[in-house]
Amino acid sequence: MSAESHLAKFGITIQQANDFIGLNIEQPELIFDTGFTYFVTIPMLSEITKYSESEISEYFKSAGIDDPSDLNNTRKLVNSDLGVLENLVDFDTKTGILSTTSLREKVQPLIGDPDYFPSYDPFFDPVADFQVLDGKYDSDELGVKHLGEIAATTANLESLFYGTLINIFSRLDKNEFDQIEPIIDNGSFYQNQALLFNALNSSPSPIAWTDAELADLVINDAARIINNYQTSDLPVGGILDNSFLGLAML
Repeated sequence: MSAESHLAKFGITIQQANDFIGLNIEQPELIFDTGFTYFVTIPMLSEITKYSESEISEYFKSAGIDDPSDLNNTRKLVNSDLGVLENLVDFDTKTGILSTTSLREKVQPLIGDPDYFPSYDPFFDPVADFQVLDGKYDSDELGVKHLGEIAATTANLESLFYGTLINIFSRLDKNEFDQIEPIIDNGSFYQNQALLFNALNSSPSPIAWTDAELADLVINDAARIINNYQTSDLPVGGILDNSFLGLAML
């Protein structure tokens, strides 16, 4: 999404944004924090100011901001370009033990940080005021294009979360899962992204999981993702960033 169309959500023009940056150029922390507040990414800042993305990153780093790319971590579903894997992101249309309702009931007791009580629901809530006000997520806010625009509801995000996890595990056979699980557990996915990508880019597994097995995989991974999200230092982030799909595309 262009900076112009994004800023229009707040009634702000490119010129007004550029004027704000010019007036506060000696306060990079303020510009950075304002970028977070309005979900203005480094590419958008580049469009506004005409400085290159690398120049903007160096500007923030010179002010002691360790990772300016955190500004780009604003999409609600996923912050990586999924490419050919994007269609794995979809709503949960299953019934029975793979329905969103059933999965929720099993995942909620596994979310263990009392500091976030009620810790389960906020994971799926809109994270920006403008999303609440206009009541929708566009493709840029979601991080995927094929869904178009959807209502910014907890129910939609929850269904997309579980539907995507079901699709992820449906692509893996048991041998692939046995190889991938240790990679996730020990944090070595950076060295094994090709394995993750190739497994997810394959056809659905010919060695099918039973519904009960698939449900267990989704439940355990959902709890892992939500608990990790809540202990992250980042103030925002995609609910699928730490899924097998997100990790494959970092």
